[in-house]
Amino acid sequence: MCTAQFMAWCAEVEAQAESEQDKCYREYISQLSQYRCQCGEMLEEAESALVTLANMRERHQFVSQRTGALHGACQQLMEDQTKLVNLAESISSKLTYFTELDRIGTRLGSPAFSVTSDGFLPLLSRLDECISFTEQNLHYKESQVYLTRFRQYLSRALALVKQHVVSTLRLTTSSVLPKPGAVAVLSENSYAQFYGKFRSSAPKIKALMKEIELRADTAAEYKNLLHDCCHSYVGQRGLLLTSSVHSSLAQITQQHSTDSTALVRAGCDFMCRVCQDEYQLYFHFFSVDSPELKGLLESLCYTLYDVLRPVVIHINHLETLADLCSILKVEMLEEIVSQKGI
Repeated sequence: MCTAQFMAWCAEVEAQAESEQDKCYREYISQLSQYRCQCGEMLEEAESALVTLANMRERHQFVSQRTGALHGACQQLMEDQTKLVNLAESISSKLTYFTELDRIGTRLGSPAFSVTSDGFLPLLSRLDECISFTEQNLHYKESQVYLTRFRQYLSRALALVKQHVVSTLRLTTSSVLPKPGAVAVLSENSYAQFYGKFRSSAPKIKALMKEIELRADTAAEYKNLLHDCCHSYVGQRGLLLTSSVHSSLAQITQQHSTDSTALVRAGCDFMCRVCQDEYQLYFHFFSVDSPELKGLLESLCYTLYDVLRPVVIHINHLETLADLCSILKVEMLEEIVSQKGI
């Protein structure tokens, strides 16, 4: 073997030995290269994912902003709707006072409607409410016109009450009033004649009067109506009682013409009973006292005064006058009047 071949063989053996020694490194480098490629691909995918996430974030922000704007708009619409509903309800509640005008007018104009109907007192209360509301809101359009109409209807309703009360009282009086030329005296037997029919007529009238009395202090129309009804009542009672009281006192005077003390005692006792009966009957119709009742009782008592005065002024005996004073003070004022509360 020549030197050149030997050198070539040595170089080949040396190269082969080196190749076998570096094989693991080359394989590791190859793996690292593969890993590098894979990492590059992963980085590219991560960058793509980041871009996608950024796009999603932008879209989410856009959707969130639009959703927030939509929610705000819906909330505002809900608030506006609530305001409009409240406004509509407020307008509707206030409008009912004005729409009542036609309904009240129709009912008052109905021939079948009367003060004794079940709906009359509620209608009267509604009229008061409408008048009060309109008076407090005169700045509303045409409120003055409606107020005038409401007051006209109130006057019509109160006129119906007055007509009913007056006609009922007159009819009751005429049914028990003695015939012309006949004289009736007040006695136990005549109680039904003078008081029974009036008491039977009282409940329906008192139901009306109670409502009128409740309003009399706040409205002049009711106060005037109450006065007119009391005046009519007192007038009818006076028409019925005056001649009968005169006749009864004349009968008592005739029975005790010779005994002045018995006359005073009987006359005062009779008048106390009459006044007590009248006082009780009055409160079957009304709930509050009135000057008209006082005037009626005073006029009846003056009848007794006119009977007793001629008798007393002609008494010359001091003892008799003292007896009369004792009767008036002890028997009448202290016993009968105070005990019965007349």
